[in-house]
Amino acid sequence: MQNYYDPKELGVNNYWWDESEYFWMEITDRDQSDQISQMRGAIGDNIWAPTHDTNGVKRKWSYSLVALVKPGDIVFHYSKTKNAIVGYSKVKTYAYEDTGVWGAQGSYASSSKPFMRNLFKADLIEFIEYDNPMTIEEIREKQEQLFSLINRLKDEKGTLYQPFVIKNNQVEPPQAYFVKMPRKVLGLLNLIDESKIKQPSSTFVKKTTKSSRTGKTRKVNTKRNKVVELYAMKIATNYFEQLGYEVEDTSQGTFDLTCYKDEEIIYVEVKGTQMDFNKVTLTKNEVRGHRINNKNNALVVVAEISLDKDEIASGGVRFVQHNWYPEDKDLEATMYNYKLNDDKFQIEKI
Repeated sequence: MQNYYDPKELGVNNYWWDESEYFWMEITDRDQSDQISQMRGAIGDNIWAPTHDTNGVKRKWSYSLVALVKPGDIVFHYSKTKNAIVGYSKVKTYAYEDTGVWGAQGSYASSSKPFMRNLFKADLIEFIEYDNPMTIEEIREKQEQLFSLINRLKDEKGTLYQPFVIKNNQVEPPQAYFVKMPRKVLGLLNLIDESKIKQPSSTFVKKTTKSSRTGKTRKVNTKRNKVVELYAMKIATNYFEQLGYEVEDTSQGTFDLTCYKDEEIIYVEVKGTQMDFNKVTLTKNEVRGHRINNKNNALVVVAEISLDKDEIASGGVRFVQHNWYPEDKDLEATMYNYKLNDDKFQIEKI
């Protein structure tokens, strides 16, 4: 089994599972409010947790387990808001390191310091949201069988990093973010038809995993992205108009806004996001254009934008940097155009 990280170095001292145990469970409240889900992503978008404890010193197994997932693994999602397992997703990527805000919502408005942390993160795909989530009450109906099974597995395997514990004489999810979901526990809860399960591989697809609970795939909402983008443009326009500039929308070209006042011209890049202030995406032309014009340009980022149920944007935090030069050290390549040379290939017409 391939991992980029050594489990013991991460504080995961009992790597008990084999290739057949590719199930996990996220325990989250990211659906508690639109603001939280917008900052962290909706359930089924990703899994992410700090690399260390609050002091940045100790490893916590419930965080570190995120670093041990692999493409094709299945992640179940327990919502602390709904007190139920609401669906499952497939892991798209190996875990990678990132930074982000881990803590209370509205961190930039908080009187305390933002919870900016180093993170382990992995992307998810194909979120299946159950039509009938499995509630904690349903799970408790099988409490005796469940803990008889968990105790047998613990005797056999050791520490399980298990998905449920007994608290006040009843089943609860543990005080943890990410846990293992033993395959036999899945069978007991009847969350997936075990006869239909296939191990992850390069050809692993959703149809090989059948659930006894029906659900639907959530689709990406491009309309929401456009609403966020236009809202950020409005905030940036208002900012420069209040400074006395005449503002022209030039977003069909290299610069989103061009601002005029007397003999002065400012070229403005505008980015809007529902997430925290962390990263934005730039095109090659945007980088080139703003490097050339860095003496009379600006970058405006509107972060933590909220969308209500009618997809009306509001709120957010505006960040403005004048005379902005996108430096190489701050740029991260996420895609390349690779030039093909047929001299290096074996060629056969099909």
